[in-house]
Amino acid sequence: MTLYAASDRMAVSVSPEGHGGCGVTHRRPVNQGAPEKIWALDCPPCEDHLRHDTGWSSTLSEIPETYDEGKAREDFDKRGARDRDQVLALALAKLAGVELPESLLRPITGNLPHIPSVIAGTILCNDGHENAAGSKFCGECGAKLDMRDARALQAPQESPAAAVNGNGSGNGLDYMNLHPKTLAKMCRDKGLDDSGSKADMAERLLAAV
Repeated sequence: MTLYAASDRMAVSVSPEGHGGCGVTHRRPVNQGAPEKIWALDCPPCEDHLRHDTGWSSTLSEIPETYDEGKAREDFDKRGARDRDQVLALALAKLAGVELPESLLRPITGNLPHIPSVIAGTILCNDGHENAAGSKFCGECGAKLDMRDARALQAPQESPAAAVNGNGSGNGLDYMNLHPKTLAKMCRDKGLDDSGSKADMAERLLAAV
């Protein structure tokens, strides 16, 4: 029966005398200069002895973890459990109509303390729910927010020069820097058509100011 080695086992040799092995040194296979992640040893004489070694397993699912692998898995499990608990707490608070204080909301949403709330703006999840900028999870559906798509930040108040040059919106927002879903929602809130390109929606919003 094939045995599988822990990832820190690079070679093994079982002597014939006293242990019944083949005496040959078996080495972990190397692929393009890197050791294979899975090492399946197929040597019946050596397997009989190694079967009682804690660094070997007869099944893939029970390959022994190294110390570093065990710590990494524990840390991952802890973070996952904490994230689930925080999203659940936020969802229950919303259902109950309870307004959580900022000191509790920040660890749940992941809102960064150095982002001023007056310019934090909003980020939309894939379902279109609005969330404070810097949030890690959607407060409505619990979906994870991808910060690489966090383009829905509201711009700070425009300068007088921007208004004179026609680059601003006239109400402190640069519509062209907002996410298309944010523009569509703003159009719907104002009873405007939300179809077309970003430029089309921005033009309608500007005309409605």
